Amino acid sequence: MILEHYKKLEKKYENEQSVFDKKINTIATLRLVSMGVLAFCGYQTYVTQIIWFPLAAFIALIVFFRLLITHLRYKQKAQLLGFLKTINTNEIAYLNGDLTPFKTGEDYIQTDHPYSHDLDIFGEMSIFQHVNRTTTPLGEEQLANWLRNADIIDIPKQQKAVRELGLKLNWRQHYLASGQLFIDEKTALNGFQKWLDMPLNYLNKPFLKFISFILPIITLLIIVANFVSDNPLFFTLFKVFFFVNIIIVATQKNRIKEEHQLLTARDEALKKYSALLQIIENEQFNSEKLKELKTKIIHQTIDKAITPSAAIGKLARILNQFDTILNPFAAIIMNGLFQYHIHALFALERWKKDFGGLMMHWFSTIGEFEALASIANFAYNHPDFTMPIVSDVVELDGVNMGHPLIPFGKRIGNDIVFRETKFVVLTGSNMSGKSTFLRTLGVNLILAKMGSPVCADRFVFHPFQLFVTMRVNDSLQNDESFFFAELKRLQKIIAELDKPHRTFIILDEILRGTNSNDKRAGTQGLIKNLIQKDAIGIIATHDLVISDMKKDYPYYLANHCFEAEITNDELHFDYKLRTGVCQQMSAAFLMKKMGII
Repeated sequence: MILEHYKKLEKKYENEQSVFDKKINTIATLRLVSMGVLAFCGYQTYVTQIIWFPLAAFIALIVFFRLLITHLRYKQKAQLLGFLKTINTNEIAYLNGDLTPFKTGEDYIQTDHPYSHDLDIFGEMSIFQHVNRTTTPLGEEQLANWLRNADIIDIPKQQKAVRELGLKLNWRQHYLASGQLFIDEKTALNGFQKWLDMPLNYLNKPFLKFISFILPIITLLIIVANFVSDNPLFFTLFKVFFFVNIIIVATQKNRIKEEHQLLTARDEALKKYSALLQIIENEQFNSEKLKELKTKIIHQTIDKAITPSAAIGKLARILNQFDTILNPFAAIIMNGLFQYHIHALFALERWKKDFGGLMMHWFSTIGEFEALASIANFAYNHPDFTMPIVSDVVELDGVNMGHPLIPFGKRIGNDIVFRETKFVVLTGSNMSGKSTFLRTLGVNLILAKMGSPVCADRFVFHPFQLFVTMRVNDSLQNDESFFFAELKRLQKIIAELDKPHRTFIILDEILRGTNSNDKRAGTQGLIKNLIQKDAIGIIATHDLVISDMKKDYPYYLANHCFEAEITNDELHFDYKLRTGVCQQMSAAFLMKKMGII
C-alpha cells in the first residue's frame, strides 16, 4: 500500500513537471519573440522616427522582463517537482531494499563509542542510512546526536510529534524538496557562527555613518552640476570626492575582507533556511512538541513585525548585494560613487544587532524539525512497527521483537523480558542468531529512546543508557593488542555502572583473545561483578559452563539459547529464542561437512 502510494506520487510529480517544462519552453519562445519585436521597433524608431515604434519597443521591453520573471518562477517550480519525484523514486528504492540514494553517515563512525560501532548505527546499511531524510547539516547532526545519545527528557511527547509528522507526508516531502533547491554546506554554518561572534563595530561610529551618506550625496550632486555646466571645476571636484570615497572605504578594507571571507557565497544557504522556516511558519501543528518548536522560532520576532524566514531572507539579499561587486572594476566604481561596502557593513551590523542572537537558534530548531521528520518518515515506511511504552520501572519487555533492518519476509521475532530476572546468559551454536538478537535488543532500545517506533508487537522499556561490547578493535597506533583493547572496553563498562543512571549491558563472547580456562574464569568473575553492581543486560557465550551460574543466582540470572537441528545430514536454524541452555553445537559438524576435519 505504501509502495503503491509512492509510485502514484512519483507519477503525479513527473506529469506535473512535464507540464511546467512545456510552459518553460513556450515562455522561452515568447521571450525570443519579444526580443525580436524590441529590436525591430528600436530599429524602426531610429529609421522612421514614427512615435508608435518607441511605444511598441517599451511595451516589448516590459513583456520581456515579465516573461523573464515568469520563466524563473516556472523553472524553480519545475525543479521543485523534479525533487519531489526523486524523493518518491528514492523511497520506492528504499522499500525495495536499495539504500544507495541515502547518506551512510560514515563521518559519524566512532570505534570507541559505547555502542554505535558495535550496532552498525552509522555506515553502509546502517540505522542512520535507513532513517536519515534531512536536508541541512544541522538536521543531519541532530539526528546523529540522537542516535549516539538520545537523552530526551519527555519521550512520549517526542512520540506524539513523530506520529503527527508521520501523517503529514506531503508536508514532509515538500519540506525536503524545498531544501534541495538550494546549496548548503557545513562550512556555511561555521562562517555564520564566526561572523556572529565578531563584535559590533560600525554602529558605534556615527561620524563614519555620517560621511558615508553625505559624501556620496555631494559626489552625485557634483556629477549633476558637471552635466549642466561647462565649468571644469566640477569635474575636478568629482575626481577629488571620488578619490576620497575610495580612501574612506580603503581604511576599512581589513574588516571588509574579514566579513567577506566569512560570508561570501552564503546567500544560497540563507535562501534555503529562509524557505524551510517559511514552510514551518505556515504549517499548523497539534502535538505539544511541534507547537513548542514552532513557538521557539517565531515568538521572539513578533514585536519586530518580521518573521524569521523574512529576516533570514533579508540577510540573504544583503549578502547577495555584498557579492555582486566582486569584480575589482565594479567595486572601484561603486565604492567611489557610493561607498558601497561601507553601507553593506552597516546593513550587516544592523541585521546582526536585531537578529544575530536568534539566528543559530532558528537554525538549530530547523535541525530538530528535520530529525523528527526523518524519524516520522521511518515510521511511515514501517507501519508494522509499534510505538514503545516508557516505564519508570527498571525493565525491558519485548514481544515478537525483530531487527528493524531485516526485511519483513526474512525477519524472525522473539520475546524476552528483563524485570525480576535482570541478566541473561545466552548460548547457542555458531550462526544460530545470537549476535543478531543482541543487535536487535540494542537497536530497538536506541530507536525507542529517540521516540521512534520499534520492530516489535510490544516494547516496554526503561530509558537506559546503553553499553555494548561486540566488535572490539586492536590499535597498532597505541600499541594495543586485541585482548588489552577488550579489557579496556570492559573497564569502561564497570566504570559506567558506578554512575547514577541505569545502563543496559550487551556483551558478545568476551575475552576471545585468551585461553579457554582463563576466558571462563574471567567471564564468571565479570558476571559476579555485574551482579554485585545490580547490572541489567545480556551476555552471549559458547561456554555452556557459564550457564551453571544460574544455580548460584537463581533469581538474578536466566538462561536462554538458540538451537540448531541436524536433519538428513543438514544443519537447520529456526532463529527462535528458547528458555534453557543450548544442547546442539555446530562448529565440528560444519568443519566435517566442509572437509576441514
